[in-house]
Amino acid sequence: HLLTNSTDRNIAGCFWGNDDYILYLKDTDGDENFRLYSVHKSGLEDAVLLTPFDGIKVNIIDLLLNGHQDEILITHNHRDKRHFDVYKLNIRTSQAELVLENPGGYLSFTCDQEGAVRMVTLVEGATTYICHRKTAQDKFEKILSFSFKDSFEAIAFDANNEHIYALSNINRDKAALVRYDIANNKELDLIFEHPEVDCTGCRISRLTWKPQAVIYEAWKQEMHFLDADFAQNYQQLKSLLPNNQLEIAVISRSLDEKIWLVRTYSDRQLGSFYVYN
Repeated sequence: HLLTNSTDRNIAGCFWGNDDYILYLKDTDGDENFRLYSVHKSGLEDAVLLTPFDGIKVNIIDLLLNGHQDEILITHNHRDKRHFDVYKLNIRTSQAELVLENPGGYLSFTCDQEGAVRMVTLVEGATTYICHRKTAQDKFEKILSFSFKDSFEAIAFDANNEHIYALSNINRDKAALVRYDIANNKELDLIFEHPEVDCTGCRISRLTWKPQAVIYEAWKQEMHFLDADFAQNYQQLKSLLPNNQLEIAVISRSLDEKIWLVRTYSDRQLGSFYVYN
């Protein structure tokens, strides 16, 4: 059934916020200042604008925080258009709480399984720093620095909230998926490296907090599977779709990872959305 009826702009993306509400992003007149909306799955309630500020842009940091299924972490630049602050947003009440004020230079944020922002990417001049703190009450400390020629993208903390999974090309030719020891500031494991191209993404299980697949782009976007169950489910999904030549994107999954929201698309087709059980 129809949940939204937007006539002015396309919805930029949608995903489950919790068991009852779907979240989506939409800008105004093509200004690319995306604001966050929620709509009840029944379609019986009007969509609610969760970030009712003009001229701001919203980014999602994390959904479905452990133990707080009504709360998500977002960033937006309402306080200062130059900088994005981190907020904890309740998608039922629309109430937002400032979690981290950006002093300037913070470009990205990574939280642990409890929703604490533990890592930030800081840019100062031509140097990029990865900064870490043990708890949300501690100050950030610089643990890694690199120039514009290198990259280090934190993906997620592991199950113990001690080590980080990251895409890094530091000390190698191409970006690879690695496990990084924060306390001792060193790379622990090389999980996957493609011989020809950079790795561009990673699918993490929220049940085990282990990587299930690595994404890279050769002649098209492809995946290297790290988890047998995920690989089997993905291949079964692919066999059920009417056109297996289209790209497949897993938009979101239920908490038990048994129900997937997926989208098919290509450079010539907008594709379709499917629910896969």
